[in-house]
Amino acid sequence: GLDRIDLGHDHPCPESFRLFITMPHGVMAIAYGSLVDSVISQFINTWPNGKLLNYKYIDQMRDLFPAIIASVFMGGLFILYVI
Repeated sequence: GLDRIDLGHDHPCPESFRLFITMPHGVMAIAYGSLVDSVISQFINTWPNGKLLNYKYIDQMRDLFPAIIASVFMGGLFILYVI
């Protein structure tokens, strides 16, 4: 049975570390730190799929591309709405 749910949080939270490093440098540093963290996390999270399932990185990105385009479009609309 499932008597224990493992969420994978057996290490210090990288988000806290990123904020600890970037917060003294302002909001833009936090934003860029988040971007760098996202790119690094993307490679870390897609690597096992490539190894275990023979699902190449480029194929994964090709499958995610429509969602990325929709996100960029919605982000653009949000920025236009706010400005």
